[in-house]
Amino acid sequence: LEHVDIGHLGLDALDDDDVLLTGRETDQPAGCGLIDLSGDGGVRKAMMASGWKSPLLSVGDEISIAVIGREARPNGIVFLNRTSARPLVFRYAKKEVVAGLEIGVASMKLGERAIFIVEPEYAYGDQIVWKGIKANTTVEYQVEVLCWGNKDWS
Repeated sequence: LEHVDIGHLGLDALDDDDVLLTGRETDQPAGCGLIDLSGDGGVRKAMMASGWKSPLLSVGDEISIAVIGREARPNGIVFLNRTSARPLVFRYAKKEVVAGLEIGVASMKLGERAIFIVEPEYAYGDQIVWKGIKANTTVEYQVEVLCWGNKDWS
């Protein structure tokens, strides 16, 4: 497992009862690195709080998340901020969000909170999507899974 400096992720802002759990779900010690979800380092995960129920997602299932998206660098520009009061709702495997966010969310449980580091090829690539965010930017998503269901609007 790769050792990665995750100090800029704002983990110092966690509550005292929050625990950062990282490493594969084996005997890897906490804090030893990020989980590589994509197999090529393009989508990496640091779990902030564990959840309690894993979804069995099917194409078109509706997922509701609270999410903050920003450039993956210290003081990176925030380009997405959706709270539990105004969650981001999307349909699984319908290409309504970037691939890295979808891969990350699919790895989560209900109530789980995690941070994903998403390389450009799993994010926005060479597109300039928001003012101030350059093309080929690595992004970071802080995510909490709020709910999911099997509502398909296609």
